[in-house]
Amino acid sequence: MAREIAGFTLSEVDELRKVIGKKQKEKIPVYQEKFVSGAIATSGIDRALAERIFHFVEPFAGYAFNKAHSAAYGWIAFQTAFLKANHPLQYLAALMTSVKDKTDKLVEYIDEAKKLRIDVLPPDVNESLVDFAVVGEAIRFGLAAIKGVGEGAVRAIIQARDAGGRFSDIFDLASRVDARHVNRRVLEALIKCGALDGLTGNRSQKLAALDTALELAARTTRDAELGQVSLFGGADTASPTLVPKLPNVAAPTTREMLAWERETLGIFVSGHPLAEHEPALRRTGALPLKDLAKLQEDAAVTIAGTVTAVRRSLTKSNQQILIAQLADTTGFSDVVLFSKAYAQFANLFEPDAILIVKGRLRLRERPGAAPGDEPNVELSVAANEVSNFVPPPALAVVAGTSGWHVDVTHRDQIDRLARLIDEWPGEVPVVMHVQGRSQRVARAIAGDARVRGELERIFAPNGVREGSLDAYG
Repeated sequence: MAREIAGFTLSEVDELRKVIGKKQKEKIPVYQEKFVSGAIATSGIDRALAERIFHFVEPFAGYAFNKAHSAAYGWIAFQTAFLKANHPLQYLAALMTSVKDKTDKLVEYIDEAKKLRIDVLPPDVNESLVDFAVVGEAIRFGLAAIKGVGEGAVRAIIQARDAGGRFSDIFDLASRVDARHVNRRVLEALIKCGALDGLTGNRSQKLAALDTALELAARTTRDAELGQVSLFGGADTASPTLVPKLPNVAAPTTREMLAWERETLGIFVSGHPLAEHEPALRRTGALPLKDLAKLQEDAAVTIAGTVTAVRRSLTKSNQQILIAQLADTTGFSDVVLFSKAYAQFANLFEPDAILIVKGRLRLRERPGAAPGDEPNVELSVAANEVSNFVPPPALAVVAGTSGWHVDVTHRDQIDRLARLIDEWPGEVPVVMHVQGRSQRVARAIAGDARVRGELERIFAPNGVREGSLDAYG
């Protein structure tokens, strides 16, 4: 319309679309005058008619659709609302599958599932399917959502599982899957994301044993192809002396496991580096990162998060800038330090640092949206003030009079507790309760505010409580 009536060029039409689409009301009078003048010159109509035509367009700077678009969206909204209300598990599983390669959206849908009290279980080589799937009253991560694991590898794993039953350890897995699809890179990604946590050993042990597992699997395949048989029987007879064992390697720290999950899944599954700090961060006035999309361009914002990536570059005018990615428990956002702020704050942007950032919201439209779709908008914050987050002081626990009580249900929990005490030694006692019996751990743990969160990751929230040493025998 703008081209035919007002003689706009294609670039001018696109500028008008951005002004209307982004609801930049302060720019509308400028484009109104340009449209009216162009209509008079191009189409020979009078000013009153030209202004009337433009006023048909102007309401779209508020919020508007053409009728066909509105009817289609209304019907889709009704269908999705019905599915969410009546089949929330299946609905959310399908949504997560549709955005398995889009981290921001996946985080948003997992957060929505938590609000509905639906558990999203981590990937599991003995339980997961190709895509996100409903398992009982929960949703299980699909193996195809793991970065570096293609659908061919996933189908090879599921085929081996269906044919021979559940996998028992890393050696069993490597020997039964098709090595043409499930190679070292695939197995490493499965280990790092936690998909093999249900098998024997910790993640570091499995990584250390990976080369041995692949070598043994290759040897078994080669021997089978050559038709070799054991001296003691047929080709299927295994010598008990050749049963491999996992190397004695310490388990990874929580920080290492979370970094691996971020690398392979794009999100944190077994916890979040900021989980224990979230209440304190909210008290700083920081806005959840997922809520940035609700704000207008140039809005003043305060955000907080952990630094997950940092990139430095030069502008065309040879000015140094920094672009970092911040993550909180709700999502991710880019932070930009332009030349003026760079000199003052660039040194604070270290990997894993927890920062509080004040600045202005920037919106940039990315090309590539399909015809009829809303444009892709990239959000970032131009920082003008950055500071380190200072965690709350340690808990004041009187050593010897009170401590932590944990309910033990699996042997692995005891091993994980020992590793946690190695990382957080201190003076606060820990009492284990196993099948009605109580035993005080020989070593004590730190009286730090973050310890409870770590204990709850091991024993579950309802398996951890604080109390006097006499309270539970």
